[in-house]
Amino acid sequence: MVFSSCKKTNPVTQVEHQTIYETSTKNHEWNNGFESSLLSSFNNPYKPMFISGYTYFDYNNDGIFDIFGRDDNSPDGIHRLHVCVNDGKNNWTEIPNVIETQTFNLYRKIVSADIDNDGDLDFVGFIAEDANSNIVNPHNQPAGGIDIFRNEKGIFKLEHVVPLTVGNDFFFHTGVLADINHDGWIDIVAGGGPIKVFLNDGTGHFKNQSFEAGFKTGSGEFDFHGETGVFELEAADVNNDGYVDLLAGFARNLTSYPNWHSDLSNYSLTAQIYYGKGSYPFINDVSTVLPTNYNSKNATPQTLINLFDCTMDFAISDLNNDGYLDILTWSLNADGPSGNSAIELYENNKDGTFKNITSSFFDKGDNEFLGVGNWFKIWDIDKDGVKEILFEVTPDIGNGNTNNFNGWKNTNGKFKKTILHPVY
Repeated sequence: MVFSSCKKTNPVTQVEHQTIYETSTKNHEWNNGFESSLLSSFNNPYKPMFISGYTYFDYNNDGIFDIFGRDDNSPDGIHRLHVCVNDGKNNWTEIPNVIETQTFNLYRKIVSADIDNDGDLDFVGFIAEDANSNIVNPHNQPAGGIDIFRNEKGIFKLEHVVPLTVGNDFFFHTGVLADINHDGWIDIVAGGGPIKVFLNDGTGHFKNQSFEAGFKTGSGEFDFHGETGVFELEAADVNNDGYVDLLAGFARNLTSYPNWHSDLSNYSLTAQIYYGKGSYPFINDVSTVLPTNYNSKNATPQTLINLFDCTMDFAISDLNNDGYLDILTWSLNADGPSGNSAIELYENNKDGTFKNITSSFFDKGDNEFLGVGNWFKIWDIDKDGVKEILFEVTPDIGNGNTNNFNGWKNTNGKFKKTILHPVY
């Protein structure tokens, strides 16, 4: 994501017309605004670029979605946060001095929801710094933390939920905001290794102690043994029972999975659902595994040694208008027949299970591509009554073939790769 221009203007006092969402997934997935641009080379002159740590909100209440995000294109390599508003014509204006404290940390995911029930959107950033990757805060091992940027009349004030800490146990690669315990207050759910829940205390603040939720596959094998971590989380009620469910995307390590698991056929099953429930810990510990077409049922420890599987993102939408949410997954899957990334589509069976219907909507191989990325969504971008699949990243950073498309358009019932231009 690249801004064509980003001049500076003054902050504004927000009014009471924002739409406040129940979960950060809804805010990101089901809004009616987006910005996506292709990038064939790095910009000259410099422009901010958002790849992974960003999300939407309507800062100036003009009905057009704006961006709160982490810059990935700074000439000095420092990860600054920006608020930029869009005039609806792809002209972007940066609002200076509204982020009270710049941390310069590597937020891998930034999400938004009204955590203090005061009628505006707050932001939570999940820090996942690889070893020695940040020039401001270099570390000898992975480090992470969780920060709040609380919206106080258009000014975002920093608070630490988990201060920046060195060590694998604090490597927060993902997270989502949702009311997990059904008390009317938004909670924080974080993933890195295990899934950790931080409950809202009823004032918009979060208890110092967290608890873990989930972790078992349908076959009974634990998914977290240190080497298998939660890379992506989203929250939605996908079985219509009134409780928030967690969609968890796991990342499988290159070599250690076979050492921990006896059933290697589960290796590629990285997209899983933990259904919500009414009592502590509010998430079932046994997951429903989404059946992938790219499986390792014939795998051996030797054939797995050079593989890496990871569900990068989920997109959620009621595709067939039956009142139940359907799911798309974006997986980095080295076991695929021709590419290292693939989109798969799952239809809701209305009973808590899902059917893989990828082959019905993609011709053979059309759902695969070389290259990696971060986020995608499904939305009727061109407002023709049919939903498209959109990459919400700058696709081509020299590591794949996604420079010639940024999404899929549904043509006669089949999704075909294309370049989807922004519509405002």
